[in-house]
Amino acid sequence: MTAEDSTGSKHGSASSNIQFGVWLPLQCYELKIRHKLLAQLGQISHFVILCQSRSDTNSADLSAITSLGRAQLEPVLERLRGLRIMDDSGLTRSGRQYAHMLATLHEQKARLWMDTQHDQAPALLHGNHPSVTTIPRDQLVVEGRREQDGRAPRGRRVDLERQLARMKHYDFQCAWLPFLFPSFAELPQHPDEGWWREWEMELTHCSDAFTDNARYVTRDSVGSLHGPDAALRGVELTLSTGAEAQCSQPALELDNAVMELRTRYALPDGLPTALAPVVPDECVLYYDFLDESVMQAQPPAGDGTGYTLVFPDETLHEDVAVSALFAAQRPPGSKEIDMLNRMHVFTPRWRRRAFPWTAVYSALATLDNVWIPQNHENS
Repeated sequence: MTAEDSTGSKHGSASSNIQFGVWLPLQCYELKIRHKLLAQLGQISHFVILCQSRSDTNSADLSAITSLGRAQLEPVLERLRGLRIMDDSGLTRSGRQYAHMLATLHEQKARLWMDTQHDQAPALLHGNHPSVTTIPRDQLVVEGRREQDGRAPRGRRVDLERQLARMKHYDFQCAWLPFLFPSFAELPQHPDEGWWREWEMELTHCSDAFTDNARYVTRDSVGSLHGPDAALRGVELTLSTGAEAQCSQPALELDNAVMELRTRYALPDGLPTALAPVVPDECVLYYDFLDESVMQAQPPAGDGTGYTLVFPDETLHEDVAVSALFAAQRPPGSKEIDMLNRMHVFTPRWRRRAFPWTAVYSALATLDNVWIPQNHENS
């Protein structure tokens, strides 16, 4: 990230709310759903239900349409009556719901984009979301713990199992089903809180989502989920320094350059003891090149080994930092202070900025057509 990626004047008034363009890597999945009861019924039962939903059809009409005799068709109708999908007058109220599910939901697939941070709440975007695009090189990428803790990549099947379990864990009512399959909204409200248990769900990977980088995608491993290919697709978000927080599992950590000034006071050699003033404590100040501000308290220490904010013209403005640090000094207000020797020591440092996952979710919420569970708070 360069200076042009932040907002605010670099050498004007100090800013406490600097914005960054950050990318959240996403993996493409396909979710297939099956209604458990409808899956147990045969094709003839499905055909009968759909026929009845379009127009009330008697046994003779069904027999003519299906080319089945009454003896073959009657067991099918009897089973549908036993399941209360049909009665003597045709489809029941619940039967019409089953017909709607059969026509629009059963055996349907939905493509989605989801991040791969298994220990955080998932963020879901529709498979055709316009904001999902190839992540340019050398950009800030939300990596979370995955890249930091050195975990070994897991198999594709394990990843799929964990992702689906993660979706259910953070929203046990499966609100993402209506999000991914809008036809659910046409069904009446379910009085049973466990309505989603009527559905089987199968999650698979969509390797064709990486068509312009297909040569990097392998079928037998999930290296693309944890290695360089994890950043092939994603959405650009805006984070700001105003969202910094102390957190145990930060979504993103940035180190930016600061300059430390330590001023030490000492008695000059040969000064008579009777004239010696009290030596003040060491004065320590920090100039933040990003915020363009001077701090008295030491900022969270970084080491510059992670993401770093590098300004191409930083060395050209060290004079600005020096002037600001000297201007901010408040030496003890006594005449005797001029008798003391002073030693100024300048040391380059790094300032660590940590951004919680809540900041990422807040940035995601500004996009349209994004599903984020309500239970997404993290420490």
